[in-house]
Amino acid sequence: MAIMQILLGQVPAMSEADNAHLDQWSQGRVGLASYIRALVNCRASNSEPEHPHTVLLRHVLNSWSKGVDLLMTRRYQDVVDLWQPVCNNPFLDCTHAEWQGKSAFRAMIRSAIMQLFVARANRAGGGSLGEHIRLAYRYAEMLSRERFLLETVPLDLTLDIEPALIQDQNFADILELAVRWSREWLPSFDVEPADAAQLTQKLIKQKVELAGLIEKHTRA
Repeated sequence: MAIMQILLGQVPAMSEADNAHLDQWSQGRVGLASYIRALVNCRASNSEPEHPHTVLLRHVLNSWSKGVDLLMTRRYQDVVDLWQPVCNNPFLDCTHAEWQGKSAFRAMIRSAIMQLFVARANRAGGGSLGEHIRLAYRYAEMLSRERFLLETVPLDLTLDIEPALIQDQNFADILELAVRWSREWLPSFDVEPADAAQLTQKLIKQKVELAGLIEKHTRA
């Protein structure tokens, strides 16, 4: 399983807020390390408050690897705590308009949401219901609206096809988990049966579509 792999070297520069860096990246594809140093230096010398989407991206960059390690050792509450500082960030939504046309940024945000879903779903499975199931449902619903990077990378310059394929393989793993979770947990929780069934069907539809898309690209 390819869960949560992110090719750091493929993460691009920021958006309109840092036009000089964006121009530099789009012309020469500045590497992640160089970009982050430039961004940090830019923000350090700028007295204006940092934009919430920059705060979120910085947190994802600094936290996703630790989150993977925590998931692999089943420290689910630690994963929840890791992402707590940005859980209410309005840009923590891979379908947000800010990330449209920026596939690499979407991949970053999606990785955070996938980690949160896995952590909340497993905490619920360990006996802590209520809040964990409610939030797992929220993240599963968010992921059910997400489209595939393999569909969008031909339309923008922020991600190459190889890392997009890996990211969508990660997504396929999480969709499989989300389908099983929605079937097993939502019927016994305080969720309207129609809403639970609709979410499950949306996740299944995504899983089937993505499996076909991945097969197409791996055979190419």
